[in-house]
Amino acid sequence: MKFSRSPSNSKTALKPKGAKKAPKRDQNQLLLVTDRCFSGVLNLQNSLIHSLLSLKFPDSITSFILSDNPISDLTGFPAFPSLRNLELDRTNISNLKGLPFLPKLASISFLETVLCTKPTCRLALIISQSANLHKINGSITTGPEKQQAAQYPQACAQLVRSGWIPTIPPPNLAEIEQINAKIVEKRKNDKSKTKRTQKLNPTGSSVKESYLLDEKIQSQEKEIEKLQRLIDKLEATQC
Repeated sequence: MKFSRSPSNSKTALKPKGAKKAPKRDQNQLLLVTDRCFSGVLNLQNSLIHSLLSLKFPDSITSFILSDNPISDLTGFPAFPSLRNLELDRTNISNLKGLPFLPKLASISFLETVLCTKPTCRLALIISQSANLHKINGSITTGPEKQQAAQYPQACAQLVRSGWIPTIPPPNLAEIEQINAKIVEKRKNDKSKTKRTQKLNPTGSSVKESYLLDEKIQSQEKEIEKLQRLIDKLEATQC
């Protein structure tokens, strides 16, 4: 079927009878990528993504490109079992909060981010991920870097995944417990703020916004429980 432009307005195309207007793209809508005809490479570069809480993906992703998005943390990031490459260049990421353990992650990039300016950013990634990680920001991880990361207690991996930036020298068990306690307190405060936001705007918020707030609260509750278990474990070790 051929369509001609309206003579009165060259920018308006004639539509066939009964044609429905295409819905506008909602950047915060649930995104579901099916496994059918999926190569494993997902490129969401420059997609105006602010949060991962509303996004759903298949487990078969092997390469994930999130560069050039205004995302500030990785809360809600799935623990992809096959992910090998992750790109977060030119985002608002300042720490690794929310990034889970990715067993096959081999390469990660976060160039031109606040995180990239931290002196121990590479150390943070090596501590929190598996030995398969061999490339950070395009450069190979070195033997001395891995040796330095090995000096940190295992509990530090969870601290990094909760937003902690490693300090040098490594913290002792008492210091780890203090760091944990501070993170738990901050999570509780964040959770309270989120709930207050929900109460202040119960009708003005859309269903989508309410869903995102609920997801955020649930994520914060899980994080608090996880950190509390780590504190209890550390206390038991010291006894």
